[in-house]
Amino acid sequence: MLADALLGDLRGEPNLARRHFLRLGTRASSGAEEFGRIAAARLRAAGARYPCDEPLARLLVELRANSEEFRVLWDTHPVHAPGHRTKVLPHPEAGRLRVNCDVLPVHDDQQIVFITAEPGSRAERVFRHLLESRRG
Repeated sequence: MLADALLGDLRGEPNLARRHFLRLGTRASSGAEEFGRIAAARLRAAGARYPCDEPLARLLVELRANSEEFRVLWDTHPVHAPGHRTKVLPHPEAGRLRVNCDVLPVHDDQQIVFITAEPGSRAERVFRHLLESRRG
């Protein structure tokens, strides 16, 4: 099935799709629109691939009923191909970090996501500092 990070266990617990489309918790402003398109496309693909999956069907009904953004995106029949993106991630101590996000499809609905920093960038320095402080 789809990655737990996007769908969680589908029983109503917060997951990335619910958090984004139902505005649960905080929402990063950078990349939120792109995330919505990607999430809607992945959910549409999952719905087509698993038409008898009841928890997934309930999630789709919930999002369509409660999110104008999701309804609009769903109605466009979104398609998303994994690949390279640049994202800005909020870090509670270091602030906003620009990183590379590369998605590698490995099997059916599974993907590996690599988050990396450009060599010499502020994000790389922050990552190194965080790593070294944890080794402490």
